[in-house]
Amino acid sequence: MNIKVTCVEDGLIPKRMRRGDAALDCYVREDVTIEPGEVQLVPLGFKMAIPEEYVGLLSIRSGSALNAGLMVANAPGVIDSNFRGEVQAVVYNRLQDAVTVYRGERIAQLTILPSPSFAVEESDQLDVTIRGEAGFGSSGKF
Repeated sequence: MNIKVTCVEDGLIPKRMRRGDAALDCYVREDVTIEPGEVQLVPLGFKMAIPEEYVGLLSIRSGSALNAGLMVANAPGVIDSNFRGEVQAVVYNRLQDAVTVYRGERIAQLTILPSPSFAVEESDQLDVTIRGEAGFGSSGKF
């Protein structure tokens, strides 16, 4: 499968860094400073045409999370197949210091996955499962 991608202004095309990588690394299009506890929209400098029945899932790169304390606030960010605008990351700074991300730095990663069409059907009754209605922590502490 091929996915069409176009750059925005001085943006860079996302790419896999190594064979076997599951996600495309995405680059910052312009310098952005994120204050402690703040959420900022970080432009990634590209638009894409994700095929129907697929979805793009945007997450922070592990290095950005570990070394800079950054997170995608709505992780994963969902990019629908009908969206044609610039891909941007909603980034949260969880540290005590401001963090500046600079143009050309890899900050996020984008995974393209199948997302089959389905219909929602209202029902008075659901199938019975072993778990039933047991919620968070129902299979143990961790």
